[in-house]
Amino acid sequence: MEKERERGGGQKEQEVDRLHLRLGEGGEKAEVEQQDGAAAQPHRRDGGGSKDGQQREKGKLRKNHLLIRMEKERATCYNRRRNYKEEKIMQIEKNPKQLAAMEQFHKGNRPEGLRLQEEFAAQFREEYKDKDHCPCQKACRYHGNCKECVAIHRAHQEHVPNCMRPILNAKIKLLSELTEHTLAYEIEPPKEVLRPEFAKEQEKQN
Repeated sequence: MEKERERGGGQKEQEVDRLHLRLGEGGEKAEVEQQDGAAAQPHRRDGGGSKDGQQREKGKLRKNHLLIRMEKERATCYNRRRNYKEEKIMQIEKNPKQLAAMEQFHKGNRPEGLRLQEEFAAQFREEYKDKDHCPCQKACRYHGNCKECVAIHRAHQEHVPNCMRPILNAKIKLLSELTEHTLAYEIEPPKEVLRPEFAKEQEKQN
């Protein structure tokens, strides 16, 4: 996939190069600049003025072409850095490595399951050592502190941490199909106090 992406990007860069070459050396814009430059040059009997003017115009065109290429290369480098950062983010929910580990556990191959599970955990430790891994949107002082968050929920036992909601909701939804989801008419979720960045989005939706 990466090789195909690189080939596709290279073809696009070549097309852009050809376009800039036409604009810089043979396009309509270049012809107008050459005509204006020739008209502005004083005519000499030996024809030196027109030659000097043409050389100056060629120099300008080369300079413009180099500037265009520099801007294009700068934009390409920026996009590559941005794509690299986006691709580097580790997926936690339904992570392929951990799914493969669970598959081995179900088959009874515990050693392989443990090996894959530790690979996932090691990657998680490295990837999120300086990043926010918690998907909870609540305004909570324990955000990202899984140890204390889980302890609090184990203590009151009224509900599970927010990060576990999608897992349980997916299971409950299957059971809710037995009554055609009519349970939804009998329940209403509580109003939650969210962090400022998420509270604004909630206000817009309401």
